[in-house]
Amino acid sequence: MKHNAIFLLISLLVLITFTATASDELIFRMSADDYQLTSIGDTTTVYLEAYIDGSESWADKLNGINLWQLDLEVDVDNVIEVVAGTFVYLEPYEVDLANSGYLGINTAAGGKTGNIHSLHAGIKDWGDSDAGIEFYTVFVQFDIRAIGEGTTEYSMDNFSGLGWKASLRDDTPFGDPSYSDSLGNTLFTDENNQFTVIPEPCSLLMLSLMSITGLRIRRRKK
Repeated sequence: MKHNAIFLLISLLVLITFTATASDELIFRMSADDYQLTSIGDTTTVYLEAYIDGSESWADKLNGINLWQLDLEVDVDNVIEVVAGTFVYLEPYEVDLANSGYLGINTAAGGKTGNIHSLHAGIKDWGDSDAGIEFYTVFVQFDIRAIGEGTTEYSMDNFSGLGWKASLRDDTPFGDPSYSDSLGNTLFTDENNQFTVIPEPCSLLMLSLMSITGLRIRRRKK
């Protein structure tokens, strides 16, 4: 009886350890050159990264991401805006630029400046890829610009109705064709996704003068 109890205890510990360490989830996260902008008009480059948690134990290191898509949304409007023409798609290699991009940015994407509607990229020839395997991989970079004082935070959303997903060369370890929000195995970390605009006094003065000048111009037109 005692031996059976010890065996059951060891089995339970092994099961708990395996469950805690072998998740095989796709995790998206952000990083940036700067998280605090001190002048209206200042820009910083944002990087979007992804990593398949548990892939370091995979025997096949080339069953990486061939296609990815997501929506990005800010929680506070009119703090930052996405700068058009600054997107650089880095992964999966080689990126199919003809079928990569976004459907809308800023107010054209869910109504808030800073939003990105259906940011996506795919590979030219579906096949071997190490994107997202073992380590975080930078998939895309783009610039944001400070437009108003405040703090805003990015999250993944589904206002496009397309969800967020990433397809591997082959099926995931779960036997699914892709990682997705609908399957519950895609996450977005809440680290490094907050941006603050604190204009210096001279920047605030310039912004106030621009507002006053704009009001005067509008009054003259009336």
